[in-house]
Amino acid sequence: MFIRLFFLFITIPALELYLLLKIGSRIGFWPTIGVICLTAVLGASLARSQGLSVIQKLQTELSLGKLPGETMVEGLLILMAGIVLLTPGFLTDALGFAILFPPVRKWLIGKALKYIMAQKIGENFSGFQKGMFRNKMGEGRVSPDGEIDSTWHVDGEQN
Repeated sequence: MFIRLFFLFITIPALELYLLLKIGSRIGFWPTIGVICLTAVLGASLARSQGLSVIQKLQTELSLGKLPGETMVEGLLILMAGIVLLTPGFLTDALGFAILFPPVRKWLIGKALKYIMAQKIGENFSGFQKGMFRNKMGEGRVSPDGEIDSTWHVDGEQN
């Protein structure tokens, strides 16, 4: 974990600074500032438009009664891309634009969902007994294979 944080907070900014100085020495100070501002504006605009389409997709899935897991991961990735694109630098801009590219984002969503499923999230809700959860609607058990068996009540009726 320490190595990852070290990489995130030391190595990436150092690389960004190196690239900014290298490119700035080639194209000049003001063109470098212009490129940074242009990528920030363009990236924010793309992230906003794609984010709005994901919100629309999320609302549609919820109205159809579907669980929007993939759409939520997609929204999170678009948010991350927007944040990274607002960060000045060429490396972070490349990463942000790559995430906004739909085939790359779909690949990342697949990887993220595989990771989430591998963590067996249903078996280990923090703050609850292992394999058991309770809510206002009733109670349920999570089987070892991750299936949820739940009984809940609405207006006195058992479903």
